[in-house]
Amino acid sequence: MVTATSSASTTTTSLLIFLGVAAVTSFLAIASEAKKQESKTLHRGVGRKLSEVEKYVSTSIHVNMPPARRMGITVDQVILRSDEQEGFVSLSMPIRGNTNVHGSAFAGSLYSVCVLSAWYTLVIHLRDTWDEELLNQCTVVVQSAEINYKRPVWNTDDNEFIIATSFLPTKDDAWKAFVKNLEETRKTTCNISGEIKIVGRKPATTVKAVEFKALLCVMLPKLPGE
Repeated sequence: MVTATSSASTTTTSLLIFLGVAAVTSFLAIASEAKKQESKTLHRGVGRKLSEVEKYVSTSIHVNMPPARRMGITVDQVILRSDEQEGFVSLSMPIRGNTNVHGSAFAGSLYSVCVLSAWYTLVIHLRDTWDEELLNQCTVVVQSAEINYKRPVWNTDDNEFIIATSFLPTKDDAWKAFVKNLEETRKTTCNISGEIKIVGRKPATTVKAVEFKALLCVMLPKLPGE
């Protein structure tokens, strides 16, 4: 009888220990996943939380742009245009892993991050102007681009990554005219210019390495009867 009681007590204790360990493990797993999800909303460089529009660009790159994701391209900063300042999209890209046989940044990688920055600059402003239904009908493609490589981008201890920024003009009349023309003609183009800066560990080492211009074509489905 004593043995049976002792055995039952041991079994109960083991079960409680198992449940306790399982609960702690589950809690740690949930906490770890929550931390991962939170890290996706934090800015890589300064740790601040991403704005809603920055989250949109970040998620879009992660989900819809596998080649860009493999290149290490991430959102750096996004500002919507206003009367006070021009809108822009800045994307960052590590130099390491995007170099050519000479050890400098591969021209194709620089071109890609430039064009992607310009594309998102137009898309996020259309998203800010239209509702989701109209935006989903819209097609935005890069028709052509010109890029001027001003200096080599070397992968050194001081030069770890670059930032490509594309700008949308501030003038409200110009943007309204563009949107009106698009809605009426169902197809138009938009010129967006930008630059790439090499970002060093010290602010004084940040220099412009590339200038570029992109011509984007925007299309809407034709209206019934057209």
